[in-house]
Amino acid sequence: MKKYYLSLLLSAFTLGAFAQSYYQLPAINAGTNPGNLNNDPEQPEGFLSGNNLGYTVVHSSNTADVWSSAQTIPFSFNFNGSAESTYFVSTSGVVTFASSAPALSPGFTPAALPAANIPSKSVMVWGLEVSGANDAVVSKTFGTAPNRQHWIIWASASNSGLGAGSQWAYWGIVFEETTDNIYIVDMRNYSQAGGNLAITAGIQINGASALMVSGSPALNATNLATGGNGSDASDNSFYEFIYGTQPQYDLELVSVSAPAMTGLSTNNTFEATVRNKGSQAVTSYDYNYDDGAGNTGSTAFSGNLASGAFGTITLSPGWTAPAAGTYNITLDVDNPNGNADANPGNNSTTVTVQAAADVPRRFLAEKFT
Repeated sequence: MKKYYLSLLLSAFTLGAFAQSYYQLPAINAGTNPGNLNNDPEQPEGFLSGNNLGYTVVHSSNTADVWSSAQTIPFSFNFNGSAESTYFVSTSGVVTFASSAPALSPGFTPAALPAANIPSKSVMVWGLEVSGANDAVVSKTFGTAPNRQHWIIWASASNSGLGAGSQWAYWGIVFEETTDNIYIVDMRNYSQAGGNLAITAGIQINGASALMVSGSPALNATNLATGGNGSDASDNSFYEFIYGTQPQYDLELVSVSAPAMTGLSTNNTFEATVRNKGSQAVTSYDYNYDDGAGNTGSTAFSGNLASGAFGTITLSPGWTAPAAGTYNITLDVDNPNGNADANPGNNSTTVTVQAAADVPRRFLAEKFT
């Protein structure tokens, strides 16, 4: 059995600055949710409530485009540098920060941003509908302080682009504590007719400033299937919106695969997933370990990790336990292209491995008479 240890701190990142406020970094076919905090099944609201998974129903099925009652983010969060706590949700896929519900509804037809019918301080997966019997908008907070995420999910929604017959779309808008990052998550989509949805995904600061995901207002799902698809995060994509200026060099140690137990003769390579969140392609970096018992090592990466891309690396040679015991092993990545990393807070993680003496195995043959 292997355990997957995720870096505890997620930080800001990358592709194209916008008005010195937000920049955006796609994670297409990431195969995970941002931060790996939400590992719930991607299922209709009835399934979620029936299994007591702790979701709040923001909207039940409704053929009209209406705003929800006031909702609350359960932690401090800044949108475009300003503290926000109350938001409203439209059935058509828009979340807006406001002290009261807007008078104007966005409607179900997505358009390019900025759009006059989208309120200021909004995040959207605009163009979804929750008009079917199983459709709903739900919310839930994942994780522990100070690294929580608040999710708003359009569960089993529909969209005109998906065509006639059976269809569904699961998309989420996520607000993250401490980093103030915003994520739009492409979770699960299906079209019996073989169509693809068309929505506007992005953020609108005000009537003059906005940032869209490329492809909007006809953004397609990345994981659509005509025969059904996964109800977990293994086929998910997401789009990050980060407030600030993108650094040139920013590596993130996304996850590490490590055994809970190991033998004294086992070579442990600790395969890591690394992401380049800087603006520059990375052709070299170091992957290091320190077992806290005086044993260290480093493996050099050589290749090409494009801006926004994910890659894997293993220790070579790996770590072998020097004696029986419990080790808290720190693993980190640094030195991208020979430069300092602009955000070292997301470069390392610690895994705990118990080492035991190898026991010789003897085979016993039994004869039944």
